Amino acid sequence: MRQLLTTVLALAVALGSHASEDRYAAFLDAFSRNDVNGLMALSEAGRRGLEAERPLAFLALAGARLRSDDMRGCLDALDSLDVSQEEPDRRITAMACQLRAQVLDWAGEYAEGLKQIDKGLKFADSTSAPRERATLLIIGAELFLSQGDLAGAAENLIVAERLAHRTGFERASAMIAINRGTIRFHQQRYAEAAADFTETARLAAANNWPVLLENASFN
Repeated sequence: MRQLLTTVLALAVALGSHASEDRYAAFLDAFSRNDVNGLMALSEAGRRGLEAERPLAFLALAGARLRSDDMRGCLDALDSLDVSQEEPDRRITAMACQLRAQVLDWAGEYAEGLKQIDKGLKFADSTSAPRERATLLIIGAELFLSQGDLAGAAENLIVAERLAHRTGFERASAMIAINRGTIRFHQQRYAEAAADFTETARLAAANNWPVLLENASFN
C-alpha cells in the first residue's frame, strides 16, 4: 500500500512538472509572437490555479505589460512575482531579470539594466537554462549598444551565438543578427549590416515574430 501511494505521488509530481513545462513553453511562444491576449490568458489561468502557478502567472502578466509598452505595469507585475515566491524558480526568475533589464534599457538606466542581466545569468547558469542565458546575453548586448559600447555588445553576441547554434535556438539567432547588423551599421559596414537585417527578417517572417520583423524591416 505504501509503495502504491509513493508511486501515485511520484506520478502526480511528474504530471504537474510536465504541465508546468507546457505552460512555460506557452509563455515563451506568446511573448516571442507579441501575443498580448495569449499572455493575459496564461496569467488569468495561472492566478485561478494552484499557488505554485502564481509566479508564472505574474511573469505572463509582466510580459503582456511590456509588450503593451506599459513599463510601470510590467515592474508592478515583476514585484508581485518576487513576493509570490518563497523559494525562487530559477528559470522564471532569470526571465524576470531579463524583463526588468528591458524596462531599464527603455528608461535609460543602462548600468542598472546590466546588473539585472548579471543576476539573471547567475540564475540561468544555476539551473542549466541555455536558452534563457542566450537571451539574457542578447539583451545585455542591447544595453551595451544603448550606451555606445560596440565592443561590449559584440562580445556578448559572440557567446550568445555559440549557445544559439548549439541548442538550435532560431529566435536567438534572429536577435543576434539584428544586433550584429546594428553594430556593423555603426561601423559603416552597410552591406554586411543589410545582410544581417535581411536574415532577421527572414527568420522572423518564417516564425511569426512580428516585433523582430518590424524592427528588421525598419532598419
